[in-house]
Amino acid sequence: MFEMFEELLLLLIEGAIISFEFAGVLIIICSGIRGVMDLIKRNRRTSYMLLHGLSLGLTFLLGGEILKTITIKSWQDVQLVLGIIVMRIALAILSHWEMKKEKEEEEEE
Repeated sequence: MFEMFEELLLLLIEGAIISFEFAGVLIIICSGIRGVMDLIKRNRRTSYMLLHGLSLGLTFLLGGEILKTITIKSWQDVQLVLGIIVMRIALAILSHWEMKKEKEEEEEE
């Protein structure tokens, strides 16, 4: 009985991981396409909007990576996933900092 619940939980987690990663990739692709269109239109907020979309996409991807930690079995996999999580957190912090800087520059003008 316990094994059945464990299998059901793993199936649910794998579905959630795929959903989070799909959403993150889709958001990043859409943000990139919109960024190119805004760049062509010479929109002043292009970099801010692109960074916002990338940050949102990275947040979804980070959620998927966190869920992956539940399903891994070896320490080597744990180290790999933790390394990915640290890199994605660093990218998210960097993009938030860049967005804040961009917004401050925009307010000064």
